[in-house]
Amino acid sequence: MQRPNRRGTARKAPNSLTRIPIRLNILLGLVIVMLIALGAQLMNLQIRNHEKFVAEISSGTQSVEKEKVQRGMIYDTTGKVLVANKGSQAVMYTKPKNISEQKMYQVANEVAKNIQIDTAQLSKSAAASYYLQNAKRSALVAKHIKNIAVEGTDERVRQLTQYLMKHDDQIVLSDAQKNAAMIYQKMNNAYALSTVYLKETDVSAAEVAKIGERQSAMPGVKVGLYYTRDYPNGTGMQSVIGSVSTSKAGLPDSKVNTLLTQGYARDDSVGTSYLEQFYESSLRGTKKEISVSTDGKTGETTTAVKNAGQAGDSLHLTINAKFQEDVQKILNEKMPGGLTQGAYAVVINPKTGGLYAMGGVYRDNQTGKKTDDALGNINRAQVVGSAVKPAMITTAFMNNVITPQNSNITDVPIQIAATPKKASWFNQNGAVPLTAQTALQNSSNSYVMQLMLKMGGQVIIPTCP
Repeated sequence: MQRPNRRGTARKAPNSLTRIPIRLNILLGLVIVMLIALGAQLMNLQIRNHEKFVAEISSGTQSVEKEKVQRGMIYDTTGKVLVANKGSQAVMYTKPKNISEQKMYQVANEVAKNIQIDTAQLSKSAAASYYLQNAKRSALVAKHIKNIAVEGTDERVRQLTQYLMKHDDQIVLSDAQKNAAMIYQKMNNAYALSTVYLKETDVSAAEVAKIGERQSAMPGVKVGLYYTRDYPNGTGMQSVIGSVSTSKAGLPDSKVNTLLTQGYARDDSVGTSYLEQFYESSLRGTKKEISVSTDGKTGETTTAVKNAGQAGDSLHLTINAKFQEDVQKILNEKMPGGLTQGAYAVVINPKTGGLYAMGGVYRDNQTGKKTDDALGNINRAQVVGSAVKPAMITTAFMNNVITPQNSNITDVPIQIAATPKKASWFNQNGAVPLTAQTALQNSSNSYVMQLMLKMGGQVIIPTCP
C-alpha cells in the first residue's frame, strides 16, 4: 500500500545554479568584472583618446643612421707611411625603416637610370624577387600555378618565388633590368638604417651629378666617399701587414655572425690577416651617428649629428722600412745556389723584442723562380741548421763548460754506437784543434756536439780517425 504524501512535505527539485560550486561562481564573477574593465579601457582608448593617439603616431619618427669612418694609418719606426687610406666617390644607400619591397623596386629602377654596376653577383633569388615586383610579370607567372593564393598575401609571394626558382629560365631580364636587379639586391640585403655601397669604385663625375640632381626621387640614396687601403711607399711590407676585405667581399664567412654582433655591417671592411686583423679593434674606428627625424604630417626630414665618430687609431711599428728593404735585397742577391730553397732573416732587438725587419726569399728548384716570402719566417717549417751553433757555444760559456781563457777542443769525427758517424763538413777524418772563435768560423759540427755531450755529463771517447 502506497504511503500518502503529507501536505507541505514534498521536496522541490534543486535549482541548477545551486549545483555550481561556490569557487566556480567566484571565478565567473571575476571574468565578468575583467571583461567590463577591458571594455571600459577599449572605450577610453578608441573613443575618448582617439585623436590624441593618432596625433602622436603621425607626429613623426626618429632614427639613427651610421656612416663609416677612415681606418687607422700604419707607420714604420721613422714615421714613414706604410699604409694610408685612399678615398673615392661612391654611391651609397641608407635603408629607411619599414620600406616595402615595391618601394625599393621603384628606387632601384630610378638609380639604375643613372649608374651602371657589375651584375656578376646577381643571385637567382634576388632576380626572381625583382622580376615579381612587376604586376604584369607576376600575373603571367601566377597562371602556371594551381591553387594560387590570394593576391597580396605572403603565401602567394612564396608560391611565385618557388616556381621561378625551379623554372629560372623564365626569368628573362635585359641588361638594363639586370643592372636594376643588382641594385635592388644590394638594397634588399641591407638592414634598416644601415648604409651600403651601391657603387664604390669607378664612379664618374657624370654619375655623381645625376645622382645629386635626382636625389629627391631616390630616398636613401646619396653620394659619399669609399675608402680603400693605399700603400704610398710600395707594397713590400703588405704581406707582413696583412689585408683588408672590400665592401664587395663583405665580412669573412667564418666570422660574420660574431662581427655583426659587434656593430659591423655586412659590407664593412675588416682586417682579414696578420697586423690588420690582430689590431682590428684599434684600426676600425667609431662610426659617425646621424639622428634623422621625419615629420609625420609633412614628410620633411631633419638631420642632426648625434656622434661625430672617430677615425681608427694609427699603428706605429718598430719595423724600419728602409732597413726592411735592404734586408730583402741582400737575401735576394746573396741566396746560395744548388738545392737551397729559401733564405730567411728576422732582425729583433733582444732587449725589447722590437722587430726591425723580417725578410725572406723562396725559390722553386724546378723553375728557378724566386718569390719574396717574408711570411715564410712564420708560415714555413725551417730547419735552423748552423744557426744554433752560436747559441750552443754561448750556453756552454754560461754553464762554465768552456771559458774565454780555455775553449780548446779538437774537432774529430764522433762515432756513437748504432748511429752514423758525426763529422764536420771541413773535417771528415782528421783532428783539428779549435777554439770557440775558430769553431764558429769553420762552422764545426764536432765542436758543438762535444759541448753538448760535456753539458750532459758524457765522457767523449773519439773512435775516429
